[in-house]
Amino acid sequence: MIPKKAVQEFKAKPTGRVRTRPPLWRKYRAGAKVRGMDIRVRVRAGQQKRLIQKLEAILEAQRYLFPGTMQRYVFEEEAEPKYIVISLIWKDTEMPDEAVIQQDLKPLQAELADVLEWSTAQYTIKQAIIHT
Repeated sequence: MIPKKAVQEFKAKPTGRVRTRPPLWRKYRAGAKVRGMDIRVRVRAGQQKRLIQKLEAILEAQRYLFPGTMQRYVFEEEAEPKYIVISLIWKDTEMPDEAVIQQDLKPLQAELADVLEWSTAQYTIKQAIIHT
């Protein structure tokens, strides 16, 4: 038998490998750049839980992969949890033009229209100077 105290004090280890040191700063050779788009949008009142459910379904089904992206994040703002930020990151050699990105966003916007106020969306395009 396992002692009750051992069960109560058990702490699970994090999944995956724990980094022993942070990744180094770098720049792409041959002039390639890292580009990004942040979309800050308000969550509809009372829809935070439903938004999380929809995002979990998107994760499970692996929808909205945005061709060419090297990273995709959906952040909840800690200071203002009524806002989320969708962050899409590309290497500029694989980033589609603005019209293609906007077209690729439409199905995501439609799926989340009942939980996000897309009329409040603020779009920011950025370019990395250095990155990890």
